[in-house]
Amino acid sequence: MNIGVYSPNWVGDAVMALKFIGRLRKQYADDKLIVIARDWVAAIFDNHPLINKVLPVPTKELAGVFNTIKTGRSFQKLNLDIFFVLPDSFRSAVIAWFSKSNTRIGFTGQMREPFLTDQMDLPKEAIHRSEKYIYLIQNDEHAQDFQHVGITLREQEIKWANEILQENNVQDPIGLLTGSVAKSRSVPIGKWIEIAKDKSADDNKFVIIGEKRDAGNAQKIIAQVGEDRVISFCGKHTLRESIALISRCRAVIAADSGLGHIAADLDIPTISLFGAGDPEKTRPLGDLTQVVTANVHCSPCGDNICGNTLEPMICLDSISSTQVWNTYSDLHN
Repeated sequence: MNIGVYSPNWVGDAVMALKFIGRLRKQYADDKLIVIARDWVAAIFDNHPLINKVLPVPTKELAGVFNTIKTGRSFQKLNLDIFFVLPDSFRSAVIAWFSKSNTRIGFTGQMREPFLTDQMDLPKEAIHRSEKYIYLIQNDEHAQDFQHVGITLREQEIKWANEILQENNVQDPIGLLTGSVAKSRSVPIGKWIEIAKDKSADDNKFVIIGEKRDAGNAQKIIAQVGEDRVISFCGKHTLRESIALISRCRAVIAADSGLGHIAADLDIPTISLFGAGDPEKTRPLGDLTQVVTANVHCSPCGDNICGNTLEPMICLDSISSTQVWNTYSDLHN
């Protein structure tokens, strides 16, 4: 059979879907597994040993009703027997319907039901998002007989990252993953400066990894901490290249972001700074990851924009650099 998976649309969610991929492969061991993903998250699934094909979809091909229908019809050539739709959006269900796959499985809501053959209610209990995706697998006989396979880099990608660090005279750095799509999850610049200048930071070298939009803030951090301690790769590399660079870090300190999920999945010691987000639902998963939070009265609010007008961003401002470096010590002991 041909099994299709429509990936979540955000990097962190895509990483959290990798456990679903592993569980799905266990159930459909001999079938062809095709992951369909927006172009900005497809790199998460690249070179994954459990996936037969990754089909990136350019964002422009999903703009508007006509393009959405056209994209769905283009998937008819895949001859999908089963199509798992992981996003909760109306658009993703429409695309699945126009693919003419025999079975289309997804969650209810947003008037998606007519486009799905198998509709599942969202879990009522609070569970981690990775478990939410696994909820879609019916008759899961392999719940206990399952080994996670995460992001898989090629040897040449690792070699490239080592060469880039060597060219910049950096060895065994600590990564600062400062950016986040949601404003409420973006750690204030002053907090990053405080962390990097803390006495516990010693003489560690830092590399800031992120998108082009993070470059301005990265330069502000460098101006305060020093070019001899911090360099920025923001906006200079593809997501896949950024993944390779993260894999060469001794540890990372991350905002609540997709790159934080990547680091944790790579088994890099990862400290994630959480404020608005709920760690019980969206914390990065990994054997070497810990969440740091101030547990203030208004968090986790779950909002993308801080609504606390009297104490804006108190959830992240209240995290101390001492908390961060104590957690770093715990991860290295």
